Amino acid sequence: MQKGNKRIRIGVLVGGIIDNVTQTVCKGVKRAAKQMDVDIMVFPGKYLDRDLPDNQELMYEYQFNTIFSYAKRGNVDAILVMAGSIGCFTSAENMKKMLEQYTIPCVLVASKIDGYASIMYDNKAGVKKAMEYLIEKVNCKKIGMVGGSSMNVDAKERKEAFFESMQEHGLEVAKEWYVEGDLTRNSKKQFVQLLDQTPDLDAVFCVNDDTAMGFYHELKLRNLQPGKDISVFGFDDIISAAKANPPLASVRADAADLGERALHMAVRIVQGEKVSDELIPTRFILRDSICESQNKSEIVDEADGLKRLDEAFEEIFWRYKFETKR
Repeated sequence: MQKGNKRIRIGVLVGGIIDNVTQTVCKGVKRAAKQMDVDIMVFPGKYLDRDLPDNQELMYEYQFNTIFSYAKRGNVDAILVMAGSIGCFTSAENMKKMLEQYTIPCVLVASKIDGYASIMYDNKAGVKKAMEYLIEKVNCKKIGMVGGSSMNVDAKERKEAFFESMQEHGLEVAKEWYVEGDLTRNSKKQFVQLLDQTPDLDAVFCVNDDTAMGFYHELKLRNLQPGKDISVFGFDDIISAAKANPPLASVRADAADLGERALHMAVRIVQGEKVSDELIPTRFILRDSICESQNKSEIVDEADGLKRLDEAFEEIFWRYKFETKR
């Protein structure tokens, strides 16, 4: 696909390329670029304003962000920016200041800032379905959450959905039931704090699956088993969630679809079209990390159970096959 006599070229600005979500977004961008016959350039920087003076391995990581300066007019026609990850340690004002240096069309991926086109997950719908199941089917009353930075729009909306769900069901939330992690499995301090302060929690919502994997490890150290001693669910439904022991319940959000749609949006802008912000649907995926329902109507007969097992196998197998081929 061309603009004038030149092929359209789209830049993708990301905060590193080692986490599962960023990799999957990039796969979706790549797939769409192949279909649309456009070029893409990935600019793998790091994070704005992350202060790591005591970490000799990471204290100079800000230097990676120099690469973002190459995503300018002449090199690319538009950019996709994963602002939620790049800016998760800074303020919305500083993130916007960074974006203002670009004079080319910009699409925000999984983030929202006034004045910029964006494509995001419907964070609240899937989280509320999961919370509804825990409260109404499993009879959970004390539910905790390991959240993420308030600078991350996804984390902020998921936190809002958590508190709104508790309020809608007439349940109080003690301040020690919520802790703020860093969106990774490395939030050990927060896991310890949550479990030490409230050891009798019925369930815990982890802001994303990577955080849940770290929480799993802390539970194991305490001889606690998800799905038996406590219910746990995450967000993103990455492959490792389905392969965890026990399989992690999660809110499915298709990161590859996010990347595909973002690229389509950017190309439309380059071609002079007007675009509107988009929301990608999410849904709750029930797995063995949720304790058994106390609602007798939830019990299924053997034939129905086998049917669900067969459907689950098909879904996981084909998703896994698709992921590993790219």
